[in-house]
Amino acid sequence: MLELPEIATISRQLQSTVSDKTIGSVTVLSSPHKFAFLNRAADDYPRLLAGRKISATISRGNYAILTLDNTLSLVLGDMGGRLLYHPEGSPLPQKHQLLVEFEDRTSLTLTLQMWGAILLLDPDQLAAHSRISRMIPDPLDDDFTFEHFQRRIDSALLIESPSLKYFIISQFGLPGTGNGCTHDILFNARLHPKFPLANLTSELRHNLWQAARGTLKSMTEAGGRSTEHDLFDAPGKYVPILSNDKVGTPCPVCGTPIERITYLGGASFFCPKDQAMN
Repeated sequence: MLELPEIATISRQLQSTVSDKTIGSVTVLSSPHKFAFLNRAADDYPRLLAGRKISATISRGNYAILTLDNTLSLVLGDMGGRLLYHPEGSPLPQKHQLLVEFEDRTSLTLTLQMWGAILLLDPDQLAAHSRISRMIPDPLDDDFTFEHFQRRIDSALLIESPSLKYFIISQFGLPGTGNGCTHDILFNARLHPKFPLANLTSELRHNLWQAARGTLKSMTEAGGRSTEHDLFDAPGKYVPILSNDKVGTPCPVCGTPIERITYLGGASFFCPKDQAMN
């Protein structure tokens, strides 16, 4: 899945690559996909997008937002797959769920491997979108202070008593962060995925906040994780500390073999010695 580091990277690349380009044509769902989520009929996208110019691109968590010159925004996010830029004359993927062809004959394609949103929103819809509105502030923004992080924890605890992994990937935790980034965040905080959120002391809360910000910053500055690709199909340069191929290998801190469990719908990797359960 493309998470905050990858979407931040792709959004910067979009800004420098397609900003000020005029859209010539748009094709949506030429390859049908059960988990491609649209907010309009597929035929509405070419009608509303053709002839429009991209004025700016920003990221919010794991959503890339391309603002058009008619106030509409093309929003792509919460997705697994490849969002790619194609120079004039370069081959396109055989299957794609979105093809944007510009007047200069360059193009963008989005090919989903899991699921993803392809939305066309006006300003009111963008402001009211429940998932996107929760992406503010971004965990790397100056406004994502320790005090703000504390309020997120306290809000989560009013509703339930979740684990750390659940908290991080939920609406309360770290906007734009999913299972993939969570492994290294928790490793750097020296906390187990199943550690109860309610058991965090003030010191552990601060450690988790610092680990989250530091880890996501490192991933973003490296252009994303090496397991994902950027707008030009290049893998990121951040090599995860914990991943499936690290299971059974020595922990880089203490040498204990890394373990894997299935938890909350996906794999979790951890060091059984360094990452405390309680």
